Amino acid sequence: MNYIILNFFSILIFMTGIFWLYSKIIKLNNKNGDFNRNIELQKQNYQLNQKKKCKINNIFKSIGSLFPILFIVCIIRCFFYEPFYIPSESMLPNLLPGDYIIVKKFFYGIKNPFTGNIIIKYHDFKRGDIIVFKNPNNPYQNYIKRIIGIPGDKIIYDPINKIITIYENYNNINKRKIIFKHYVFNKYNTNAIENTNIKKNIEDIKKINNNCNILNHHSMIYQEVLDNHKYNILISHKDKSNMQEYYKQKNQSSAIWIIPPKQYFVLGDNRDNSLDSRYWGFVPEKNILGKADYIWMNLERNENKWPIGINLNRIGKIY
Repeated sequence: MNYIILNFFSILIFMTGIFWLYSKIIKLNNKNGDFNRNIELQKQNYQLNQKKKCKINNIFKSIGSLFPILFIVCIIRCFFYEPFYIPSESMLPNLLPGDYIIVKKFFYGIKNPFTGNIIIKYHDFKRGDIIVFKNPNNPYQNYIKRIIGIPGDKIIYDPINKIITIYENYNNINKRKIIFKHYVFNKYNTNAIENTNIKKNIEDIKKINNNCNILNHHSMIYQEVLDNHKYNILISHKDKSNMQEYYKQKNQSSAIWIIPPKQYFVLGDNRDNSLDSRYWGFVPEKNILGKADYIWMNLERNENKWPIGINLNRIGKIY
């Protein structure tokens, strides 16, 4: 859907550019042709045709005047900020279906628009960042997930206990070979929540699908800590992942991955309802479009359903 809109927007810019260029040429000809036109008007009764031409020129001028605005919008959208829509529940409890987010496309650096490679780098890709990227298997489809592993990390995922183990710099013999990080869940007591952001999210989640088993005794919200970055995840203790469907890296056992250079391992915050690196592998750096930064609007809706209202309480920073 995003690519249909993008193609339409590109055609619109191209067409208004033609009108804008035509209006400039007409204006230039009018300045240079006053004398010749006056002679012609003396020879013929040209008033009627002149009025028609003026109307056409005004239409071209009006349409062409949109070109500078659309061009500026295009530059901002391509290099600075771009809006995206959250269609699914894969990033619960932090992002809900119906959220409209702003993505900082320049956060990690300025990229070559043709190759996707970073020309000028501003920030490193960090564990815990929520990113929007092109699906490695389908570049016309955008995904949003959280970075869990960076190049050189060894990732081990326990689908039974839902525990992630990360070995940092696994292939770098010049540094400490193994830095063990074990992420233990801290269960939230929803009756005494200090974090007002997660409390707001819980209330919004309960509205989805009429509170159809998203938050119950099987599905609970936990806090995960990754490089001092605290965020919330949704775990279903009833659902068990099928390891046979996991992406199997060459020379590695199932549910174990070593991240290659310039690639990243990502997971959805809704761990048991997310199609992510566990199933299709790593995200190349050139596929990353930017960092998700802000929720600017939310349309209350169930997945694949029409909107039923606007939820202004969702507006705010993404964590």
